[in-house]
Amino acid sequence: MQTQDIRFGHIFDKKIRLQECSKTEKKQVDEDQENLLIIMYKKQDGEFNKIFFEDQQFKAHQLQQFIQKNELPLIMGFNEKAVEVIYKRNKDAVILVCWINCEKEEEVLKQLAKRKDKEFNIQFMISKIDDGFDYFERLIDFVGLQQQEQHQIVYAHPIGKGEELIRYILSQQIINQEIIIEFIEGVQTGKIVPFYKSQPIPDEDANDIIKVIVGQNFKQKIIDNQNDFLVLFYASWCGKSKEFEPKYQQLAKLLKPNKNLTLTKIEGSENDIPEIYYKGFPTLFVFQSLNKQQPFIYEGKMEVDEILNWLKEKINYQLILQKEEF
Repeated sequence: MQTQDIRFGHIFDKKIRLQECSKTEKKQVDEDQENLLIIMYKKQDGEFNKIFFEDQQFKAHQLQQFIQKNELPLIMGFNEKAVEVIYKRNKDAVILVCWINCEKEEEVLKQLAKRKDKEFNIQFMISKIDDGFDYFERLIDFVGLQQQEQHQIVYAHPIGKGEELIRYILSQQIINQEIIIEFIEGVQTGKIVPFYKSQPIPDEDANDIIKVIVGQNFKQKIIDNQNDFLVLFYASWCGKSKEFEPKYQQLAKLLKPNKNLTLTKIEGSENDIPEIYYKGFPTLFVFQSLNKQQPFIYEGKMEVDEILNWLKEKINYQLILQKEEF
């Protein structure tokens, strides 16, 4: 646990202990008792609120959980710390995205956080185009938002150990507490569907030996198709993806005679594919014709020969390799 934002101290003066405890509805601590009293002083709206650690059976992991539960402000700016909260702590977040001035909406979010923070078990955040954190552009690029003249709310739900983030979007000209509550409840009850980023569907060329797939047509082209598929997830900005590109072209030429096997590629940083998780680029999957819901991920070296050997194990028929032309 990182604690650089928290100062720890201890007090041995019994009078101060009594004084601090007497301001609560708790039972007064007798001067002669040696009970441990732990208080977190949390700054909010310019004042310090006191939060008491109530478990008398003091253990380190319990204190850690207490700190993590209570250290965060009601509303965080969207910065590096906020990203850590979502991905490393696996905490749902509601993010107000401000393209224009949003003082009124920020106050709405603050009042809602005071009312519903514990009930919803989420972290409220705000990201402004000029907040100085340098995370606004990263957020809109990652989520796939388009600039507009109205505010947006992003509900971010991490899956696994920070492996994937499901996103829900609310675009609204007027934002009030009731609208946000309805949005949150809709997400948490499954009434609102996730937002998936996708490039436009490209024009098809029958002569392409590697087919380009995007988020919008992934199900139609791969899941609902009877062929086996070798799918490359890459990123156009990724050096390793660029390095692998000629090898994938070579692989496609070698496998061209196999009419039941289609080689495809997806720009992974621009297209979301539900329930397909991977940690980096480039990544290869095989989708078998009779088992599309459980694709196999390739974890070996990105070399043509090794990929071919792996592919032969995953395909239920003998692969035909194109003879090299001289």
